[in-house]
Amino acid sequence: MGIFDWFRKTPPVNYHRDNDLCWISEEMKFKKIVSFVQLAQEQGKRVYVVCQFEEAFLQLKQIFEQIPIIFAHSLQAEPEPRQTLIYLAYADKLLQGKSLPINPADFMLITEHHPWLAQDQTLLAWIDAYAPGVWVQFYAGLDEPLFSLFNGERLQTLMKQMGLVEDESISHSFIDSAIANAQKKIAQKLSTKTPTQAVSAQKWIEKNLNS
Repeated sequence: MGIFDWFRKTPPVNYHRDNDLCWISEEMKFKKIVSFVQLAQEQGKRVYVVCQFEEAFLQLKQIFEQIPIIFAHSLQAEPEPRQTLIYLAYADKLLQGKSLPINPADFMLITEHHPWLAQDQTLLAWIDAYAPGVWVQFYAGLDEPLFSLFNGERLQTLMKQMGLVEDESISHSFIDSAIANAQKKIAQKLSTKTPTQAVSAQKWIEKNLNS
């Protein structure tokens, strides 16, 4: 089944979420995001690429500009053209609004999980309210900071033992559960304080868990 065959299905009442797609590395994850976006443009699909942290947003913005990919983004001063297919969103900016900047959205690709579970929940609640029918998927790299909290190196080794090459992904509920459990443990550890914001997941962990 082709990646965009999903869109031929009857959309759910609010949004549909697939299991996370995980790659060996963050570098490969970014390459696959670019490939997905390029295919989306060819297929005429509207895709939101949503970044939880400023560092990832700026990195992808630079990559999109270099290729180049035609896109709108959260930091533009001027209104986005309605015909734009690709929108690079910084989650904090997106959550300030009460509608999608470009309607409708076919697919919402979230570039990483936030270590703070409440942030993921807030983003998904916003999608549920303002992007009904969209298809949601989180992307991940097994060398990302969040995975280091629950033995991501072991998952990398397991993927290699399974014969998966670097550009192949794995998608399984046990990975989703491992991420959710790590987020819950973080929430329990920080139950008495409000987390400090940061520009990246690594900086967030350093500020909130290692201080």
